[in-house]
Amino acid sequence: MRFGALIATKGNNTHGNKLFRANNATCCYVYKPIASSRGGDTMKIPDFSRYGYHVNQVLETNQKQRRITYLATDLKQKRQIVIKQFKGFQSNRESWDAIKTEIQLHRRLNHPGIAGYQEAFKNPAGLYLVREYKNASPVASPQEYSAEEIKKIAISLLKTLVYLQTQTPTLIHGNIKPQNILIGENNEACLIDLKLNEEAANNAIDEFQPPEKSSGNLTKSSDLYSLGMTLICLMAGVTSLDVAKITRGDGRIDLKSLLPSLSEKFCHWLEKMIQPNSKDRYTDAATALDALKKLDVLPSFFENFQRQLLSQINFNK
Repeated sequence: MRFGALIATKGNNTHGNKLFRANNATCCYVYKPIASSRGGDTMKIPDFSRYGYHVNQVLETNQKQRRITYLATDLKQKRQIVIKQFKGFQSNRESWDAIKTEIQLHRRLNHPGIAGYQEAFKNPAGLYLVREYKNASPVASPQEYSAEEIKKIAISLLKTLVYLQTQTPTLIHGNIKPQNILIGENNEACLIDLKLNEEAANNAIDEFQPPEKSSGNLTKSSDLYSLGMTLICLMAGVTSLDVAKITRGDGRIDLKSLLPSLSEKFCHWLEKMIQPNSKDRYTDAATALDALKKLDVLPSFFENFQRQLLSQINFNK
């Protein structure tokens, strides 16, 4: 069985401040390109040559959050990279120092499932973050996945979270949602937009964030909640904007009705991932990963027989 995929929407200065460059950056996933002109209006391609980059095309625009993502070439290393612009970014010394610290953190991460930022620069037009590039599709793009493919994607992402959670200090992604998950060959998944600071995390779509985020008390299980919600939306074909429609007043989702073709054990696993109370979830990614590996995502012959029998009994009542 295949599930419908989630479809999600989303000037230079001589005094520009540039920092850091990774010497051994690996590749990263990137969104498929979009046209840089709409309705006859052509989007101006910026000149970043003074920073060492040539912009090739616009990959994504988000007018609401004032973000533009570009595919560019590193002129020195002759490789493709991605530049994300945050328009109108106003930084003081404290926030800029925090971003530099986080960039250094990203650069020391070494995992194929993480597309970390390599450097940052700023000018009057905004803040620019440079990250790695790989040619693959976002999980939010229109496509279909089988139940087994979804399980493989979940395992891949959980392995990445295990890596983050075993760092010293423990790292929390804090912004897992369909737009930040990219899928390569063999359904290997990559996480992008590892949060740089609390301000960045606050821009996340609320429906994918755990309830404890409002108090700022994020734990290892917080990323599990976001991952669980993302997997459910992907399987159910629910858009980011419609997540609230499938969520009950108590914050839970009736998975048996929403995804009747899944096995009962897999539904229980998903339910535990998205419990409103963090203490009721798996404690960490390693525990959730171990539990998932043992599960069949589709019902067995016997489980299907039981369901059909129960359905017939209810029909005859």
